[in-house]
Amino acid sequence: MKKLIFVLLLSFLLSACSTSFETTRIVDEKTNSIVVLSSPIKIHGLSQFDQFELYISFISQQYTNKEDQYFFSIKYLGYQFPKMDYMKLDIDGIIYESAPDRVPIFKQDGVVGYSEEVYFPVNRNIIEDILELNRTRMTIKGYLIDVEIDWKGNWIDYLKEFYIDATKKS
Repeated sequence: MKKLIFVLLLSFLLSACSTSFETTRIVDEKTNSIVVLSSPIKIHGLSQFDQFELYISFISQQYTNKEDQYFFSIKYLGYQFPKMDYMKLDIDGIIYESAPDRVPIFKQDGVVGYSEEVYFPVNRNIIEDILELNRTRMTIKGYLIDVEIDWKGNWIDYLKEFYIDATKKS
């Protein structure tokens, strides 16, 4: 029992210390335009069976000659869910459905086990809606998940500016 408590405490500390709220911006040197915007955000979820944490990134890939693309990157511990191969988002009563556009990335995360990261292509307005609402519902492989975004300080305002205003080509 003591070992189990120690492992759970250690995994909690590792996940709490590894949270990053920095926004990554990759700029093309030739055209000086933004190529990728990525903002990791820690969110808390509550499924029908358990509480859990997962990490979501809103990713924007911008191109000069093509339409911009937006993705959810969702990272979670592999033992918490079966593989995510399909996702429904319920944002303010509007249902969006999406399937990943690539194979999940598996990575060993120390004592905690392995994590899985999945990329879902979405429309820009979905990201804007989530930034406005601060919460959403997801259905992943039959699990209904209430998601509340854990904003730190003024991150909601910063990300709104970043995704809604600053995505214009510079």
